[in-house]
This record gives sequence, C-alpha cells and structure tokens, in this order.
Amino acid sequence: MDILTFDTSFMALLFSMAVYVGCRSIRLGFELVLPVLKEATKAANIWRLFILPTMPVVFGGLVGGLVSTFPYPAGLVSQSTHVMYGMVCGFAAGWAYRILKAVVEKKWDVKLPADSPNG
Repeated sequence: MDILTFDTSFMALLFSMAVYVGCRSIRLGFELVLPVLKEATKAANIWRLFILPTMPVVFGGLVGGLVSTFPYPAGLVSQSTHVMYGMVCGFAAGWAYRILKAVVEKKWDVKLPADSPNG
C-alpha cells in the first residue's frame, strides 16, 4: 500500500491550511486586543519566541484530538494518532502556506497576505 497517495496528501494540506488559518486568526485577535505583544517587552518576547512558534503544533494537536469526523488516512483510527497527525500538520502549516502562496502568485498572479503581519 502506498502511504503517500494524492488523497492523503491533499487532506494533509487541507488540515494544515485550516490550522494555519486558525492560528493566524488567534494571533491577529490577540495582537489586536493586546498591542503590547508588538512592542519590545518581555511579554512580547515570550509571545514571539515561544508561543507563536509552538501555537500551530498545539492547535493542530487539539483540533486533531477534537475533530474525529475528519477523513484521516487509513490506519489512523485512535484519538492519539489523530492528535499526532494534527501536530505534524500544524508543524508543517506555515511551510505549506508559503509554498501554496508562491504557487498561487506565480500561476494566477494573485497576491495573498504575507506569512506574518509584519512582512
């Protein structure tokens, strides 16, 4: 059995994009409510250097654990494997967005938002 078929790759990309959109929404919401997170403070350093890099992995794991109706690849039947799947997709979410953004911009000349609010 080929473990990397188009169906499973497409679903992983879809899951990763959902995690990316969720994390981006959370980030923008927090930074809108707490503008101190954009300044040069200790809280901003913790936010930028710890919380932001780990948020997609944690969020992906939570979504993987809570959403049992997602069409996970064959063999991933337990909740713990769903959590691990979500964590891996969360880990790859930013990278997948940057690749998808480059493809869309090159193929259709459509400008998508930057990977971070600052650039």
